[in-house]
Amino acid sequence: MITGNVRTVNIIFKNIGLNAFLKVSYESMIKTTFQKFNGWNTDASFIANLFSLSKDQLVHSLDQLLLDNYMPFVNKNLANAIRLMGDDDSNNEVNDIEYQLGVSRKTLLRIFKTNTGISPTSFRRVVRFRQALEKNKIQSLSLTQLAYIANFTDQSHFIKEVHKLTREKPSSFLKSATYVSGSKLLIKQHL
Repeated sequence: MITGNVRTVNIIFKNIGLNAFLKVSYESMIKTTFQKFNGWNTDASFIANLFSLSKDQLVHSLDQLLLDNYMPFVNKNLANAIRLMGDDDSNNEVNDIEYQLGVSRKTLLRIFKTNTGISPTSFRRVVRFRQALEKNKIQSLSLTQLAYIANFTDQSHFIKEVHKLTREKPSSFLKSATYVSGSKLLIKQHL
C-alpha cells in the first residue's frame, strides 16, 4: 500500500533521447506503443518512496535516477543524417542523405529503427514539422508560408503531414500549442 499524496510522474522522451538512458537498444526493449516500462530495474520500494517525498526531494530523486542511468551513445551516421535532415538551407531527401553518408537504404533504415524506433522518412517528417513550428514561433506565418519554409511541396501536403503527426488541422494545433518560455518545448493545451 502506498500512502501520501497521489502524484503522477511522467518522463517523456523523444525516441532518440530515450536511448541515452537504456543499456539495450530502444528497438529491443520497446515492442508496443503503450507498455509497462522498467528499463532501470527500479523496485517497488523505490517507487513507494517517491510518493513520500517532498516536491524538491522528488525532483532530486528523479534527477538522480536519470543521471545514474545516463549513457550517451554515438552513432556517427545517425548524427550526420539528423544534421542533414535539419539543415534549413537544403531539402535533403532520404535518398540524398544515403548518398551523402555512403550507406544503403537498408543500412539507414536499420540505423533509424534501432535508435529511434521509426523510419528515416518518418523522422524527416517530424524534423520538417518542427522546422515549421520554429519558424512560426518567430513570426506568425500563413499555412502556405509554413509549408514553403519547411520544404513541403504545397500547403495541402503540409496539412496532410501535420494531421498525420498531430491528428489535428494545423490551424487548430497552432492555436492550442504554446512554447515553454525560453525553450523548444511545445505544450499542447486541451481547449
